[in-house]
Amino acid sequence: MTKAEMIDRLAAETGVTKIDTRMMLNAFLKVIADELADGGSVKFSELGSFSVRIVSEHDHFNALTGETIHSPEQKRVKFKASKGLKDRINA
Repeated sequence: MTKAEMIDRLAAETGVTKIDTRMMLNAFLKVIADELADGGSVKFSELGSFSVRIVSEHDHFNALTGETIHSPEQKRVKFKASKGLKDRINA
């Protein structure tokens, strides 16, 4: 599902205009991104939780070229699905 499709579906479900729905969705996504950028986490009991984890720096081997590649420490977004979402997907 694309963002445009999400906006269409949310507008249809709620009866809110697409313009207002787009503004709300953009604000919603910004709040989540800002919280994660600040090192926080976001939890939705029906969906799951988003958090930031740190991947330490490490070297890895490119088997194709034989080259050793260094990867610096990075932050990555992690999503963990809730039990309810897992149950719904597997139903």
